Amino acid sequence: MVNYLSRLLLLTMLAAMTYIALLPEFNFEVWVPVELLSALSVPSILVELITKQADKIAHFIGAFAVLLLCGEGNKSSLSTLDNSSRQLGVLLLVTVVVEVAQYQIGRNFSLLDIAAGMLGGLSAVLIRKCSQSMPSRITCRRKISH
Repeated sequence: MVNYLSRLLLLTMLAAMTYIALLPEFNFEVWVPVELLSALSVPSILVELITKQADKIAHFIGAFAVLLLCGEGNKSSLSTLDNSSRQLGVLLLVTVVVEVAQYQIGRNFSLLDIAAGMLGGLSAVLIRKCSQSMPSRITCRRKISH
């Protein structure tokens, strides 16, 4: 059931990301919860930085989520370094193609968008690798005295 849900979520995310990527104009700044950040006493300079870099943050989060979900879909075949490298290679190719497509429809081509996506994907792979090396269940043994 988890496998099915993760694949469904992955497909939904990819469809939404493709739609947003190919819109003639899209502003990620409207997604930044400025009021909430201010209410949480986040310094205004940091709120401004987050707002100005919202597109890069979206690239990071999008790539992170996609590669993390790719690992959930089929853990057994994605546990090798070779498959992770292949996933990062495909992510790089897709990210470059998306940036070129955005340039063709009148949006900006940005190497920083590609870098943010790759950093997000690499982070997902590293987290997946670390979680695979951790014990799946921690047990406590009580010392029995006779």
